Amino acid sequence: SVPTLYTRIYDGVHTLMETSSPLKRNTMKKALSLGWEALNAGGSKNLSMGLRLAHTVLDSSITSNIRSRFDGRLRCGFR
Repeated sequence: SVPTLYTRIYDGVHTLMETSSPLKRNTMKKALSLGWEALNAGGSKNLSMGLRLAHTVLDSSITSNIRSRFDGRLRCGFR
């Protein structure tokens, strides 16, 4: 079922984060945090310039890899 699939993916992403180096782990956590902040703000256009830049860079380098595994259809799912 779909919830089981997302639970397995969620667990896999978080396991990857916890077994990564501290730098990579903190970068991934920051990328996910900025993604949620952008979502809650109604889009990255509503963030400050510094946060928008950080979100753009981290989104293109970190979270786009996760999203690409779902053919770009994953809007939010990790925290």
